[in-house]
Amino acid sequence: MTQELIEQARKRQEIFQTLVSASMEAYVSYFSAPYSYYKQALDLAETTTRQGLENFQQATRQGLDTFRNVARQTREDYQNVGQ
Repeated sequence: MTQELIEQARKRQEIFQTLVSASMEAYVSYFSAPYSYYKQALDLAETTTRQGLENFQQATRQGLDTFRNVARQTREDYQNVGQ
């Protein structure tokens, strides 16, 4: 009889622990959902900003290279005209 009571108490304890664990997981999921959404939005903004900056830097480099080439070509043409 004592063994049965001990076994029943152990089973009840396991059921209670499972119930508490499931409840905690549900609450954590419920409260972490807005944070997860916010983090995804920030990650997207960061990625978009980084890509925009990289594109701007590349365009700036290309524009500077073009300007240098035009300036060099103009200087060479001017020097050739003077000869």
